[in-house]
Amino acid sequence: MSQVRNNIERVKEILAHSVERAKPLLKKLHPSDLAQILEEISPESRMLLFRMLPVDTASDALSEMDEDARPEELLMSISPQRAAKIIEELDPDDAADLLAQLPRSDLRLIMDRLGDDEERVIEELMTYDEESAGGLMNPEVLSISADWTKRQAMEEVIRISEEMEDFYAIYVVDDENHLLGVVPLKGLIRARPQAIIGDLIVDKLIKVAVDIDQEEVAQTMLKYNLAAIPVIDAENHLLGRITFDDVMDVLQEES
Repeated sequence: MSQVRNNIERVKEILAHSVERAKPLLKKLHPSDLAQILEEISPESRMLLFRMLPVDTASDALSEMDEDARPEELLMSISPQRAAKIIEELDPDDAADLLAQLPRSDLRLIMDRLGDDEERVIEELMTYDEESAGGLMNPEVLSISADWTKRQAMEEVIRISEEMEDFYAIYVVDDENHLLGVVPLKGLIRARPQAIIGDLIVDKLIKVAVDIDQEEVAQTMLKYNLAAIPVIDAENHLLGRITFDDVMDVLQEES
């Protein structure tokens, strides 16, 4: 038995006697391990454990849970106010997927307690077919203007890095948010301070349309060995990005 499995079994054993006693151990668990525990323990213990988790920990665990474990039921077991706080901690695409499983009445109670920007973004994501690129994409992207200098771009990279957990590419857009290309982070770092971003764009940008099937997205990312891929609409506006971890479930279903 692996060390990870040992840790999970130890926490489950403690939880069987006292949820409170498990608190110190929970802080040391990776979110995927915590999600596995939530999936494996009894429904009653699951509810108790979820209610005692800090908001950020609860959101991390929800994002890692298998949809067959019905993580949306955990959201319905807590107050709409707390559920809204947890949703705001999730990536917008994960939040939309989770909320789409709720009954309309519960959905509205939570949505009404979100900030205006979060509510707008999530509602838009929920309009896409869940098996399309739009259903997979995260609208949070790092995009910069082709007219900017390297110095301006680096300032934006630093600002965005405080808000965005990870980014694999820097997308270049025009004033109307049309996707022009991509600049590798390495290329940006190596460029001279006054270099113009438009001159740093690399050739052969791979992108996907918002309405294509998620299996095609996954196969495209595999074929070109991409960590992330931009999503566009019919007019080539940049809508979001899909990262490799977003398509892992799709690939597993195919195998």
